[in-house]
Amino acid sequence: MNKSAFIAAAVVILCTQKVTAGGFDGPSVGISPIFEPGRYVEMTYSRINPKIRGTDNQGRNYGNITPSLDNVNGAIKFDVNDTLAVALLSDEPYQRDTVYRSGAPRGLTGVFKSRAWTLAGKYKLNPYFSVYGGPVYQTLDFSSDAPKIGYSVRTNAESAYGFMAGLAYEIPQSPTRVTFTYRSQIDHHMKAREFGERSTFEQKTPQSLTLEAQAPVSKNIVLFGSMKWTEWSAVEITPPILKSRTGSSLRNYKKNTFRTTLGASYGLTPDAFLSVWASHEPDKEPDFSSIAPTDGSTDIGVGLTYNLGGGIKIRPSVSYRRYGDISDPVYGDYKDNFLTFYSLKVGYDF
Repeated sequence: MNKSAFIAAAVVILCTQKVTAGGFDGPSVGISPIFEPGRYVEMTYSRINPKIRGTDNQGRNYGNITPSLDNVNGAIKFDVNDTLAVALLSDEPYQRDTVYRSGAPRGLTGVFKSRAWTLAGKYKLNPYFSVYGGPVYQTLDFSSDAPKIGYSVRTNAESAYGFMAGLAYEIPQSPTRVTFTYRSQIDHHMKAREFGERSTFEQKTPQSLTLEAQAPVSKNIVLFGSMKWTEWSAVEITPPILKSRTGSSLRNYKKNTFRTTLGASYGLTPDAFLSVWASHEPDKEPDFSSIAPTDGSTDIGVGLTYNLGGGIKIRPSVSYRRYGDISDPVYGDYKDNFLTFYSLKVGYDF
């Protein structure tokens, strides 16, 4: 395996598209594109197939309450000079679609959509260290129906700004890289209609810290891993009219999340690289929500990077997630639930 191909493979390991779990996280483009050499563009299509089922207290099955989701992310990156690079990153950081079609909660829905645009710059301090960061423009909207109490809420698609910042350590001419990234909390001023009445309220999306690392252990093998902490305990989805009339929230997160990932990439040929990984998010103890009835998760995944030539790389991947069981005195038991995730990334060096 030639050295340049091996380094390119290592750089894309952590680019493999994954659902990041947590509250209602969707697939993230991450920061990897800004470390690609030269001029680079990528596009990723993902298909998320959750299977979340529950049974009420009389043993009646709700069926699958989570339709499949499609996701498109992308990035473009340029080198300004030998020390400065810029990139535009776009992803859908928060997604959720829940629909109860049977049982006592029939008609209960929750839909969350978002889009984020990050303008990131990376400045090389010396051959080993660099800093990166930039503003984040994020849109958010959601809707929910609860026919049993005659409730519905629809928000406008509102936008707000935050920022991302980080520090990276790299060894020249080696796949070794360590990054530490902070993403700020973003405060949205939402306009909505509840029970047919207008309302306004503040809606936060959480801050997070992510540590990622990759390093070679032999000529053909690179190990990689990450740890991500997200402050979901600061997030509460509580439209004001719902709160005043029922005393309840659409979602009130009691615990923060902490997800760890470990994996390896193996060079099959100079142009083909196989990656496997596993990740885990511990149970958060009782933190039930009818629109997100899971507690913790464990993932396994596999991806293949193949260099087609002419600067084009394709990266199909598939992963399987097993959710932790959770129960509620009103809604019943949710057990043995899972998610399958497929993605195809196309990258081009130009």
